[in-house]
Order: sequence, then C-alpha cells, then structure tokens
Amino acid sequence: MLGRKSIQEGMQKLADGLASAPPCGATTLVIDGEAVPMSEVIADLRAWAAIYEAVWDAARAYQRALADRTTTEATALPRLAMIGRTVKSMVGRTNPDLARYGLAPDKLRRTLTAEEKASAARLRKATRAARHTMGSRQKEEVHGEVTEETKVTPGG
Repeated sequence: MLGRKSIQEGMQKLADGLASAPPCGATTLVIDGEAVPMSEVIADLRAWAAIYEAVWDAARAYQRALADRTTTEATALPRLAMIGRTVKSMVGRTNPDLARYGLAPDKLRRTLTAEEKASAARLRKATRAARHTMGSRQKEEVHGEVTEETKVTPGG
C-alpha cells in the first residue's frame, strides 16, 4: 500500500509526464468508457496533488506553531501568573469582580467549630508528647550535670 506522500508524488509525476510527453501523442484518454481531454486529466491530477500538498503544508505549519507555543510558554506562563497576582492585589483577592478579568477569587479559609478546635488541640498535644517536643521555656528548665571528667590526650 502506498503512503500518502507517495500517492501525491505519483499524481504529480503522472501529471508532469502526461503534460510533457503524452503516450502516443494522444490528446484524450478513455477513462471508464469516457473520452476525457488530456488537459482535463492533467488538471485533475494536479488539483488532487495540490490537496495533498495543502495537507502537508498545514501539518508543517501546525508543527511550527506548536514549537512556537512551547518556546513562548517558558516566558509567558510565569509572566501571566505575575500579572494575575498584580491584578488580584489591586482589585482584592476575594473580590467577585476578578471574574471580569478571567481570574477566580481566592477562597476564604473556613472558620473551625469549637469541636474542631478542641480536636485539633488534642491532636497537637498528642503529637508533641509522642515526639518529645518542648517549647523554649521548657527547654530552659532542662539542665544537665557533668558526672565525670573526660581527659583529652593529644593525638588521640
């Protein structure tokens, strides 16, 4: 089976060959029982080849555009984030008017219920106990005693 590029090249070569040296000097070809002028056959072949070429051109243009987008993203995305942060700082992080600029307002942190606060406090206390974590004042109360002297010998 021929690839699409081979089909296009075959159409182009056939059109060029028929245009430069028609077989037996013919001015018409009998195709499917119908006499078709050589100029019409050549025009059809070139038109079909042009359609294939247009697809290749579009594919190359797409690849170039994709490469351009990838290159641009390296500078555009950080800049876009900075612009968004600047607009949010000017309008207000939670202002509903941010939607006008295509930005979502920041969500406010939910206030905890008394039950949730108590649970979090118990969890913090249990974690500090499990990890033997002490605050700065608790650390000040810890004093060590030296029980025996250690002699340091030179070289060793």
